[in-house]
Amino acid sequence: MGKDQTSVTAKPQELLTLAEAAEYLRVHRRTMSRLLRQRVVPGTKIGRQWRVRVADLDAVLAEGAIQQSSGGQPVVLVANDPPLAREAIARALHEVRPDIDTIAVDPAALAANIARYRPDAAICSERNVAVEATVPSWVLLSPDEDTAAITSVVGRRRKMPHLSFADLVAFVDQTARAAS
Repeated sequence: MGKDQTSVTAKPQELLTLAEAAEYLRVHRRTMSRLLRQRVVPGTKIGRQWRVRVADLDAVLAEGAIQQSSGGQPVVLVANDPPLAREAIARALHEVRPDIDTIAVDPAALAANIARYRPDAAICSERNVAVEATVPSWVLLSPDEDTAAITSVVGRRRKMPHLSFADLVAFVDQTARAAS
């Protein structure tokens, strides 16, 4: 944690930033933002930035409301190289499907992020045993250094000679339906 971030032992009346609240709940920032927008977690906007009381986070945790609210929201990890493509894919997916938590992660840390986020889908550019064994749906981009891809939606694999962004969105939609 950075020097300006709070620890898990924060005081109940203390105000946390969005990033601090996400760290407190051990969720991704996008998940925390969605919980605030959906009013699952009470928060206050000061200008364009959220502030959340620790006491409110504790109350929501005690009520069990967070598990109920995120149950229908698929999580997609984007872990391909190069980093610019990874960020572009994650941002574009988030733009067209804002209710899905799309998280860009470093491929080297993919196994740890699978354990952390328990994604419904992963998009990667290298074959990964952890993905194939634990993630219900996944896309392997450019397995043969071309525009081909291999998709797997809940165990049903399919080789695609060309994968467009529209195909990727359709994959995310199939994953969302399978997760619900």
